[in-house]
Amino acid sequence: MPSPLQTAKRLAAEFARTAVERDERGGTPKAERDALRQSGLLALSIPIQYGGLGARWSDTLGIVREFAKVDSSIAHVFGFHHLMLATVRLFSRPDQWQPWFEQTARKNWFWGNALNPLDTRTVVKDFGGWREFSGKKSFCSGASDSEMLIASAVDETAGGKLLIAAIPSGRSGITLHN
Repeated sequence: MPSPLQTAKRLAAEFARTAVERDERGGTPKAERDALRQSGLLALSIPIQYGGLGARWSDTLGIVREFAKVDSSIAHVFGFHHLMLATVRLFSRPDQWQPWFEQTARKNWFWGNALNPLDTRTVVKDFGGWREFSGKKSFCSGASDSEMLIASAVDETAGGKLLIAAIPSGRSGITLHN
């Protein structure tokens, strides 16, 4: 079985063949994101006990660098994916993040970002047992073609504090614009 770095180098060589064309065309690199899903590298930074590869941050960032040598866009969304996993662990309880890690490793989920705390156009309303996020976000790296999003909203009932949530990207009411 190849190491994660060997897998990343093989993928980077594939990505290099079409990087310029894809960059000029724009949009979401669906085939390349699917190749990352199939590679198992989306579980790179997830601890082994949750089904991941248990890589250290230095190793994860080394793989981001491999992709950045040939395709900065792929490197960006791949790096952001792992940053979103770290964010969900930082801002949630273990009983929340542990199943998300397990599902991400098992189902090859891609995590995207709708977090931008400087973009305060999204607000949260509390309905007792659940909360509703409503608004817009800019700078949503990796949101298109993701399974999960980390989103932020302003909680006006809590004095304007930021609330951060993990939300399935395909949930009703979420619209991702290119």
